[in-house]
Amino acid sequence: MAYVAPVVLIFGALAIPAAASPDRLVVDRSPGRYSCAGDTPSVCLATSTSRSLPSLTRQLDRLSRPLVQAGAPVPTVFRQVVPGQASSKTDAPLFLESAGINSTTVTAKLVADYLTVPRACAALTSTTPPPAEYFAVRSLLASWLLLRIGEVDLDHLTRDESYPWLALAADRQAGWVRRSYAQLSSCDLAAVRLPR
Repeated sequence: MAYVAPVVLIFGALAIPAAASPDRLVVDRSPGRYSCAGDTPSVCLATSTSRSLPSLTRQLDRLSRPLVQAGAPVPTVFRQVVPGQASSKTDAPLFLESAGINSTTVTAKLVADYLTVPRACAALTSTTPPPAEYFAVRSLLASWLLLRIGEVDLDHLTRDESYPWLALAADRQAGWVRRSYAQLSSCDLAAVRLPR
């Protein structure tokens, strides 16, 4: 009598035993394969979706400089979150949108948004969302980053209710930037506040 081993079909990070029911999936907990580039911060993308790695690395380096200059605790690694795989507990998450996952370039605005999520906080995937002010702080921080690197002009932000703060000198903004980024990095999302 011959023994026939069950066949396992592998699709990306999911392994589906052929004999299993269609609603039973096995999540692959082994670390995925990543391509990484850059110094601090470095960027790691799943090898199968790494076409934007050079562009993302350049933009992340460029956009993180104002944070570093303000004394904010910028993560050393930003790693793509891959569905079905365990996420890194130490690296900043990169939630790539499916529409641009195979693009060779990324916009400064998109990377500014990535930088405003320096840690994969549980509240970001909870059934209870973070407080509304969290989203306002992220938006202001992204606008500040784009302004600091010259991607947008202050004149384009006159409708922003934080315009007076955005018009301040960088040294007068640094305290709020440091404090807010530290709160985002430590997942103290309820404590973040817009500058007064």
